[in-house]
Amino acid sequence: MYGPSRGSFPSRMPETELRAELDAFLSLHNTCAQACGAGDFVRCTPLEYA
Repeated sequence: MYGPSRGSFPSRMPETELRAELDAFLSLHNTCAQACGAGDFVRCTPLEYA
């Protein structure tokens, strides 16, 4: 397993606070990358949004 163990994470952020943080982040940016892979093939598609 990679990263910290599940028990070492801090408590969960309330959903309303998480949504507010996500909305703020997304309003400051207009591109993202959607990626997937299978075997030794990886595909990444840049996306623009308004």
